[in-house]
Amino acid sequence: MTDVPVIVATVVTHNRRADLAKCLDAIARQTRSVDQIIVIDNASTDGTSDDLAARPSIHVIRMESNVGGAGGFRRAIEAGLDAQADYLWLMDDDCLPCNEALKTLADAALARL
Repeated sequence: MTDVPVIVATVVTHNRRADLAKCLDAIARQTRSVDQIIVIDNASTDGTSDDLAARPSIHVIRMESNVGGAGGFRRAIEAGLDAQADYLWLMDDDCLPCNEALKTLADAALARL
């Protein structure tokens, strides 16, 4: 790990495009930016894909079928490890982290090293 850890945020979603948009906006407002955002789209049919296409900086993995939360998080962890993340920030699409959430988590993790 480098002095500045690579943090990848992963969000699992299924047919909650409005919640997902709020979650992604909350991630974007973090005082400690993430290095990458990965969204696992669990075969949404509500227009989520269109919304995600308008956010080209987000890496989207679209599942062929809804593999549920556990399956989505499994795929999110695999994708984060493939991205060589030092830390993964896992969340559901209805999470709304406060602006200081990631900085607080990162500071606590680094203090333990």
